[in-house]
Amino acid sequence: MVIKKCLYCGKEFEAVRSSAKYDSDTCRVKYNNFANMLRGKRYAALSAIRDLSNILRKYPEFVVEMDSILQDIKNEAHRVQMTIDPHKLIEAQNLQDDKN
Repeated sequence: MVIKKCLYCGKEFEAVRSSAKYDSDTCRVKYNNFANMLRGKRYAALSAIRDLSNILRKYPEFVVEMDSILQDIKNEAHRVQMTIDPHKLIEAQNLQDDKN
């Protein structure tokens, strides 16, 4: 058996299988719910970005203002990122990398 770290809670556990990722079914379910929520939020954000792109093409005078708004969004995302459990953040980044 090998010692692994749960992808959801970060707790070390003794893995029965080499492919084990979670220390319990509860963590597996919570992780998958979290990952699905992230995928949904990402899809909604990308859809909103596409809508904004279309608006900006139609009304180019708003581009400068939108740039400022996007910087505010980026700053807020960074602030939130610093409050998220690092294990969840790393896995969210891995999910993003897997999709690309």
